[in-house]
Amino acid sequence: MQPVPGEAFDFNLCTVAWSFVLDDARTIAVTASHCGEPGDTVWAGAADGEFVYPAEPVGTIIYSDLSSPDTHQLDFALVEITRQAEFYVPQDMPTSVVAAGQEELPDEVCKLGRITGETCGPLIHGESHGKLQFGDRTVDTVSASARVCSTHGDSGAPVFGAPGSPFEGVIVGVLSGTTEAAASSQGCADGSPAEMSFTAASDIEALLPEILERV
Repeated sequence: MQPVPGEAFDFNLCTVAWSFVLDDARTIAVTASHCGEPGDTVWAGAADGEFVYPAEPVGTIIYSDLSSPDTHQLDFALVEITRQAEFYVPQDMPTSVVAAGQEELPDEVCKLGRITGETCGPLIHGESHGKLQFGDRTVDTVSASARVCSTHGDSGAPVFGAPGSPFEGVIVGVLSGTTEAAASSQGCADGSPAEMSFTAASDIEALLPEILERV
């Protein structure tokens, strides 16, 4: 079946923070909740964000906290990976360790997004209540903030302790949002305004057993 000329569809470009395998052999990936709704299909994109047609889906969103009736106001989603495929990685991650049960956040953090790669900066504040705007929605969220450059497409990226810190390489969060000025920039090499919010990995890890029992 070939695409019909003139047809269009919406899609979001996002990054995966980490993945893990369950006892029943299912593979689950963690990304940002505002990247999609439960039931949405997921494809693996190339470095330029394009997809080669025909392309088979690699998974489905099975949980998205900001869309859940019993939301915890955390910007994270779970993707069940159903097919192995090649995917784009900006660079090798220094580690895949997640900060389970870790309440303290490092003073310096980095993120690794598919659009702007690795950028680092100081923590602005720990977890607090705020607003996240995406599309035509504005929702209440709980997140931390750091002076780190990111843009559209980096959402869902791993946030980890900066080199030289006690948390070096430890994943402490999932990138949630950025400022309007930073989101409209073309990258991070031009001194663009830098501020991002992220969901604490420890909050996500604490909820996973309960959520995975029912999805």
